[in-house]
Amino acid sequence: MKNLLFTLAVLMCVSINANAQNIIVQQNNNSSSTSTVQDNKGYFINGISTKEDIGGVDVEFVDDPENYYANKYLKFTNYHNFPVTIIFEVEDYQRGGYYEKVTGRITLRANETKTTPNPYNVAKSRHCVMIVRRIESAANATTQSTISNSEYVDLGLPSGTLWKTKNEKGFYYTWEEAVDQFGDKLPSKQHFLELKAFCDWTWNGNGYLIIGSNGNSIVLPATGMGQIKESVGEGGYYWTSTRRTDWEGAGAYLLWFTKDEISSFNGSFSTDCQLSVRLIK
Repeated sequence: MKNLLFTLAVLMCVSINANAQNIIVQQNNNSSSTSTVQDNKGYFINGISTKEDIGGVDVEFVDDPENYYANKYLKFTNYHNFPVTIIFEVEDYQRGGYYEKVTGRITLRANETKTTPNPYNVAKSRHCVMIVRRIESAANATTQSTISNSEYVDLGLPSGTLWKTKNEKGFYYTWEEAVDQFGDKLPSKQHFLELKAFCDWTWNGNGYLIIGSNGNSIVLPATGMGQIKESVGEGGYYWTSTRRTDWEGAGAYLLWFTKDEISSFNGSFSTDCQLSVRLIK
């Protein structure tokens, strides 16, 4: 299952004042120099204004060794002594000969440097807008055992969905058991797709720390499968409520992940498999 590796590479550095706000970073196409431009009018990325930007983060364009000219990774460096989440927008060159604005999100610990898992085609445009926001509650994710089992967390998702902070007791369920016991509290395939698209996922050694745009967080531990005990700590498998119907005996969709990969939800498991359950409301 490790056919989609989240590779990390490195990018180019632009010095940004720690107190600067609403930064647009641009690089001249014919030069390695960079410049910063203040955006005093305000700009929105995924509905969040650049006026919320606290600055204090550098971004650098770094070559992709497989496509030196066009593809660049983004390398972010956090100079704060607290964790931040960064929402960014770049102009990605498309095959049709035009640029399309593409957005992403990345989370950095205090004084951490991290590179985007995927490169962007920015051969003619070195332009990145970013919004840096402080994470106030990331520490909650390391103290899950002290949180009430009934607590749900708002992760700032567009749908307004709240996610529970812990897996359900019983540990493993077949799909029928999960659907019968939890009904509409069992997240659908679309709920997990939203969680993947709008939150930052970071492997914490035993699962994923998932941080929302508002700084709130949950952890999905690598609880493995009921039938494969050796998978505990190596991978996580979580039922969705969505049954696969495009071919007979297809089973139901699931979220699965390892340290190197998070599923794209194109596959399914037999409904007899014993997987973990995380609820929503």
